Amino acid sequence: MMGCCPRNISILFVDDEEDNRSLADEILGLHGFRVMLASDGAEAVAMYREHKDHIAGVVLDLIMPRMGGRETLTALKELNPDVPVLIISGYTEDDEIRRILEEDRALFLRKPFQLADLVSRVEELVQSGIR
Repeated sequence: MMGCCPRNISILFVDDEEDNRSLADEILGLHGFRVMLASDGAEAVAMYREHKDHIAGVVLDLIMPRMGGRETLTALKELNPDVPVLIISGYTEDDEIRRILEEDRALFLRKPFQLADLVSRVEELVQSGIR
């Protein structure tokens, strides 16, 4: 699926784990994405509020301290009901995750994931949000 999307588009990557943010920044950057990093939901919502016209999609971890993924997703949807979101989680698709995926039309990628799968899902995310 390489090369499917326009490059130099911004992705907001939200994860409380520094290693995950660094790795995502590196691998998505190598594939032409501009990556904005947030370490928790509150930071992500503030960044999205300020830069939403330039963010093509959000990659969002569900389990985070301070402001969890579900609360973050609700706040992002209030700012833009059509924001494309890719949920990443170490949990399997339980009822809560299924409800999020159905109600919010989000994509899902289970942790741990292969880097190629992350790139592929982010490209799918961006394609889903092209206006």
